Amino acid sequence: MRLQQGIMVLVLCLISEACETPRPFTVTIEDSPDRVVRLQAVELADPNRGFSHPATVNADTIEQILRGIIVEIPTTPFSSSGTRHLAFAEGEAKALAHAAARGLSQATPEELVTFFESQDIDEDFRAITSGGMFVQDEFLYLILSNYRVKRPIWQDNEQYDAPYRLRPLEPIAPQPGRVSFERPNAMAPPLTDPPFDLPVSTDWVVGVRYASP
Repeated sequence: MRLQQGIMVLVLCLISEACETPRPFTVTIEDSPDRVVRLQAVELADPNRGFSHPATVNADTIEQILRGIIVEIPTTPFSSSGTRHLAFAEGEAKALAHAAARGLSQATPEELVTFFESQDIDEDFRAITSGGMFVQDEFLYLILSNYRVKRPIWQDNEQYDAPYRLRPLEPIAPQPGRVSFERPNAMAPPLTDPPFDLPVSTDWVVGVRYASP
């Protein structure tokens, strides 16, 4: 009886996870314990103007952009001045860039590339970085929904809640700060008319010119 109850709970949890996923994943580009890259369909604000997909963006170009993404954390009660950090380490940028290039080349105008990165800090905690990427005209946009968010490892497997890796665009917890690019003159103007309902503040979205207009 207990085994049957356990199976029923598991089935209900799986159904719940499927229902809680806001939009469907359409193609899996990479799926490993530390990194998941998928295409995800979104509801466009204007059905007649989707993303500039499929897009051919060289993996080396994406890597250079990712290596130039800066996370700016404002002053807090515990620090006298704000801090700036690279959003991605060299190895992270290289691996993610190759997967993103494959994803962008396959995406439709209704799909963007989503990513989930997980690194164990110790035996109890991991750091989660996740978000999405899309191309609009000559700009590659990065959505950084979570930046090195520290979470107990067991929380990633909660049966009553969909795993974080199934919700890469959703912020796990509010984060102060913003993202920018190391060369401001290559940045897109502020995103005042997003192509879809952004899950995060536009402070956590940055566009970088990758091609000539």
